[in-house]
Amino acid sequence: MLMLAGSTLQLALELSHPFYRYGYGLPLYHIINGGRHLLFNSYSNFRLNVGVLLAYFSTLWLLAFGTGIFWIKRQQKKAAQQVQQVKTEKQ
Repeated sequence: MLMLAGSTLQLALELSHPFYRYGYGLPLYHIINGGRHLLFNSYSNFRLNVGVLLAYFSTLWLLAFGTGIFWIKRQQKKAAQQVQQVKTEKQ
């Protein structure tokens, strides 16, 4: 992902082939533009950059949280099945 995002910054996206315009949607583009705004106080879409980054981080956090819940419930289900199997073998 980092190579994919970094490849769009070797040449300005406005000057590159339209295929590489996907870089506008990647977080590294918004991190760099937000950093330029903070360092040089240049005109930019700082609110847009922060909004896109918050959307990326919140989406990834929710995805990780949901995946963690899924795996925990799956392990609990397997453990319950093993306990049930042991109980039926004892009878």
